[in-house]
Formats: sequence, structure tokens, C-alpha cells
Amino acid sequence: MPGLLTNKVNVVAITDADLETAKTYAKEIKLNLPLLADPKLSVIKAFGAKRSLDMAITCVHDKMIAPMWEGYSQDSLKALVASLPGHGGPSVKPDLSGFPAKKQSGCPFGM
Repeated sequence: MPGLLTNKVNVVAITDADLETAKTYAKEIKLNLPLLADPKLSVIKAFGAKRSLDMAITCVHDKMIAPMWEGYSQDSLKALVASLPGHGGPSVKPDLSGFPAKKQSGCPFGM
């Protein structure tokens, strides 16, 4: 996902793990974007995320959280990217062919 919008928007990941576990995991999977540790689930709950791979947009321009996309796929990424201009972001037409056509969803957060 980071390469999808490189130099267009900031992309971060959030985990319900503690900081040390998050650091280890990010290193293991060679994550190339910031991974924020949220073991108390405060940010995760604020976004309304239920599972890993859920996606949301926040924008400094309108200070809004856009609707949550549950899981990710070509269709959800297309909708997310299409919503960027409505929140002051760039209008982009990325190649989504490398992303799954069928929705992928991750593990549930420990709520």
C-alpha cells in the first residue's frame, strides 16, 4: 500500500500490540511504513476498526475521519482513493492490479 500513494498521502498502520511486539513484527515482515502501537485500543476504537486490514482516512484539512473500509481489495482501495479529493487530498489513479480482487480481512482486534 505505501507504494500506491507514495509522495501523495501519509500511510500508517496501527496494531493492538504493545510497542516492543509492534517493533519486532514490523521488522519481521519488513514493513515499509510506520506501525503505531495501540495496546489500549483507543485509536483503533476511535476509527471504528474491528479487524486488521480495515482502512480509514483522516485529513488535516477537514479534521474528519472518513467512513471505515472493512478489509481491503481492489474495490475498497478504489473507493478509498476516490474519496481523497473530498478530504483535501490528491486526485490519483493508481494501478490496483497488484492488490486482491476479493476482499481480504485480518484478525479481529482484542476488544
